[in-house]
Amino acid sequence: MKEVATQAEPVAPAKAPDENDVYRDKAKLLMAKYGYHIKTMFEHYDVSKDGGIDAGELAGLLRDAGFGNTLTRRIISNIAIKKGDGDGDNKLQRSELDPHLKKVDVNQDGDLTPDEIDAAGR
Repeated sequence: MKEVATQAEPVAPAKAPDENDVYRDKAKLLMAKYGYHIKTMFEHYDVSKDGGIDAGELAGLLRDAGFGNTLTRRIISNIAIKKGDGDGDNKLQRSELDPHLKKVDVNQDGDLTPDEIDAAGR
């Protein structure tokens, strides 16, 4: 019996993760620490227990998620507070975050699942 040489199907090269993939993975790891519960994570980072996340507390969240360096985290935190603070108290209240979180929390159950985090980054 004569053997017939077959040509292997070309395999597409693996897609290198882009920066958004890396950020989504970091967000998923951080949310997993809190059982994907937004409220639990918010309460953890509200170190002062005053119902809001200030720039220092937000920088701690970013640190724990593995984002940037100290300077970058401070800059991002300050920008986020300026953009998200609706009542001028220099903090992000849960009520100020809810409209943004509702866009990501597709089923509105108060959790951010890995699939919801992936979808938000696209």
